[in-house]
Amino acid sequence: MTENAAKTNELNGKGIEKIQYIKPYYQNDSEVLKITDAKGETKYCGYYSKKELRTCDDELELKLLCLLEPLEVLENALAYEGYHYHADTLTVIRQNLTNKIDEIFKFVNSNIGVIKIYEICEIVSGRPHRWGQCVDAKLSPPDTSEGMEEGPIFNHDPELVEYLKQIPPDKTETIRTIMRHIRSGNNIQFQVIRGQ
Repeated sequence: MTENAAKTNELNGKGIEKIQYIKPYYQNDSEVLKITDAKGETKYCGYYSKKELRTCDDELELKLLCLLEPLEVLENALAYEGYHYHADTLTVIRQNLTNKIDEIFKFVNSNIGVIKIYEICEIVSGRPHRWGQCVDAKLSPPDTSEGMEEGPIFNHDPELVEYLKQIPPDKTETIRTIMRHIRSGNNIQFQVIRGQ
């Protein structure tokens, strides 16, 4: 029996075209197998258990922006404790980092393509895989169809900006969440709950 046939039998799969071993980044993380079938469909399995792992993907840009969220938590904590100078300094640093990431990915996404990061997104008792363990990265080519125009640039209503300034920092998390969803192209439904 050939090595490929043995692997096919061992994994109870048919038409497996490629099996890759993914060595984990952290020493305590577990190995993963990336299995690509003849149709090009990919699944990720535990190295020893051979059970399929649930994975999720996000754009690299979003992953990097999420790494800045702890800075925002620290900003709010400093502002709450009265350290406004330090909070303002962190706000400027975080905003500059956010702007630079946005600028870089404007060009990466339109000239190179969209980079997606695949991570394990399940915690099951008895499985040694860490939530968020990176297992893959893929590049989707940029859309080069004719007539493709750059998206619209919005100038925000000054009245909206003033409303946002009047909301206390500890009440803005819901607004930030809504803005992230809208920015990603999602629709939002909401219900007003009056304060007591």
